This record gives sequence, C-alpha cells and structure tokens, in this order.
Amino acid sequence: GLGWSLNYGGSLSRQVRGSEDDGPGGYFGNAVLIDSSYSHVPSRISLSTRYNFASSAGENYDLVPDKFMFNANGTSGDFIFDFRDLNSPLVTHYKDVVVTPSLVNGKIEKFSVTDANGTLYYYGKSSTGQTRYSKDVVNASYTYNYQNGLNQYPGSSNPALPNSWQLMEVIPYKGGKVEYTVSYTHLRAHETSLHL
Repeated sequence: GLGWSLNYGGSLSRQVRGSEDDGPGGYFGNAVLIDSSYSHVPSRISLSTRYNFASSAGENYDLVPDKFMFNANGTSGDFIFDFRDLNSPLVTHYKDVVVTPSLVNGKIEKFSVTDANGTLYYYGKSSTGQTRYSKDVVNASYTYNYQNGLNQYPGSSNPALPNSWQLMEVIPYKGGKVEYTVSYTHLRAHETSLHL
C-alpha cells in the first residue's frame, strides 16, 4: 500500500559533545569546576587557563553537556543535563514531558519519559529489568597506511558507554502495558577512509 508507514518502538540517543557526560573526565564530574566558573569573572579566567593547560597536557575537561534525543509513539524531544541537578534534565523546546534518568555509580543506566497525557516510556531497561544495551563493548581502532600496513590502537581501558537506549516498555495512562523484546546479533563495523 502507498501512503502509510509503520513506526515500531522508539529510542533515546545522545550526541556526545566532548566526552560522554557520565564517562571519565565527563560533564558530570566537572560540576564544581563549571559552577565556580559561572560565579565570578576571576573563576572564568582561571577556568579558561586550566582548560587550555589541561588540553595542552592531553587531559580533557568536558564543560559542555551532551544532547539527548528521544522518540516514541509521536512523543519526541531533546534535553541536556543540568550540572546542578543531574536528576532533573532540562527539556528543550518547551515540551510538556518529564525525563527521569537512573544513574548507577555515576553512569546512566536507563531513562523514563512521561508525556503530556501521563503515558510512561522506559528506555534502556523496562520496569522488569530487561536490558537493551551491552556493557562489554571493547574499544579498538585500526589504521592502515601504505608504508606500515594495518595497525591496531587499543581504545580506552574504560568500557564503552552506551549512546542509545531502546524503548523497552510503555505504560499508557489508561492502564495496560506494552513490552518490547530485543535480541542481539553480533555486529562488526568497519570504517574506512582514504588520505592521499
């Protein structure tokens, strides 16, 4: 048939700006530094100096929050975390939704989003604990050049953090429940680039 489409499920994903907010050196860990920089001008100058010095030494201060986007059942929007209250993200574009993150040991585990009608959407884990993303991701990069061939550069020793949380459960405001079941397929991704 023409003129129709099927939209199944939904997801919540993040656009990383700097480092993952909940990663090492991420936005969550720099709250005191960020807060002091907005308090008064000498702190802003000091922050700029510290940031430039740290960058030149190969260290990172993530001072910009990641952008998170969600979409399910016609409810969509985006938000960022407020460094002053990590439990109350700031929803942009004046959407009438409430986003509630679940942090475990400073890491994002799951989200729930309540829309204007009171329908509750669980991303990452359902209310029963079914998980969507894998925590045993290995970071590794490979490069190939004409003279040296293929070289592997191990990634960080820290496990990769998820950048997408799939819709796992919907609890409509009128009652009932919709659960999504996810099966995994091992996927190996390759990225190539050519530099002449």
